[in-house]
Order: sequence, then C-alpha cells, then structure tokens
Amino acid sequence: MINEIEAIRIEYRKKYNANLIDSLRGDTSGAFEDLLVQLAQGGRETGEVVNRKKAQADAKRLYQDGAGLDIDAFIEVSTKRNRAQLRIIFEEYQKMYQKEIDAVIKDAVSGDTQDAFLGLVMALRDPVKFYAVRLHEATSGMGTNDTRLIRIIVSRLEVDLPEIKAKYFELYGDRLEDVLEHECSGDYKKLLVALVTRK
Repeated sequence: MINEIEAIRIEYRKKYNANLIDSLRGDTSGAFEDLLVQLAQGGRETGEVVNRKKAQADAKRLYQDGAGLDIDAFIEVSTKRNRAQLRIIFEEYQKMYQKEIDAVIKDAVSGDTQDAFLGLVMALRDPVKFYAVRLHEATSGMGTNDTRLIRIIVSRLEVDLPEIKAKYFELYGDRLEDVLEHECSGDYKKLLVALVTRK
C-alpha cells in the first residue's frame, strides 16, 4: 500500500516531471532543507505505540549544551518517531531541561527553519489547533491565500473539520464561515461556506 508521502512524490513527478527530493535540495538549504528532505523521504514510524524510556533517551539526544537543541537530532527524531512518541519526547525534554521545545527552537533557529520546526511541533502536538491557525493565517492580512484555504478545507473535510472550526472560534472569536463570507466572493465563497457548514 502506498503511503501519503509516497503518493505525493509520485504526483509531483507526474505533474512537474521532476523528483520532489531533488527539487527540495535545489530550492532550499541548511536545516530547513534537511527537514523537508527527511519529511519527503518518509519513514515515520506508524501507530501510536509509546515507550517512555526511548522518549527519555531521545530527549537527551535533542539537548545540546549551550544551544539547548541539537538540530540534526531534532530533524532525525521529529521525522522518524510516531506522533504519540514525539509528544512524550517533548514532554520528557521539558521535564529534564525545564524548557518547552517551542522556546528552545525559537532560541536555536530563525526564519524558515524556525517556522518549519514550530509548525511541525504544533502539528504533532495538536493538529486541530495547527489547522485552525493556518486557516486564520490564510484569511488574514493582505489578500486571501486561496490555495491554502482550499487545501485545508478539502483535506480535513472528512477528518476533523468540525473540530477545527470549533478551535478557530475558540482562538479567534469568529466563526470560520463568517470569515469566509467576508474574505471570499462569488461562487468560490458559496462553495467554501457550503463545505464548512455541511452536516
């Protein structure tokens, strides 16, 4: 059975006649490149089995004297361990070093790398919040990020869109459908509102 990452690589090759990993290597650099390439290669453990002793060992690997974060270890661990195990690893890191992994990331890296690391941690910890924040970003500021709106709404429609809508309201005090009514127009607006309000 093809996993989601493998399906993305196949579709990328069909659409662009190029290798996704080679494209990532050509368009990015440093730790940001390393993270994207590791994610695109796949290899994350499946399931929700957790092992606290292994989590403690990985938490120790993530720590680097002075910086607080071993970037190479973070990339390896965050792209290979299952989501439940990663939540335990981040919890153990906080217990051992009295610092949340988010704060350590902010001190250790910046720019696209920081955004990617923090986004990955948020998506692993609380996917519903992750998507609610991304929807807010897509509808805030100058113009609407239509591609992001469509991608999130369609991909989460059958998964957890009602929970994302509730989290959006909790975080921002607005109903998602009201924001779409205000930010979008025409048939596009009608379609998005219909999708997010369907029963």
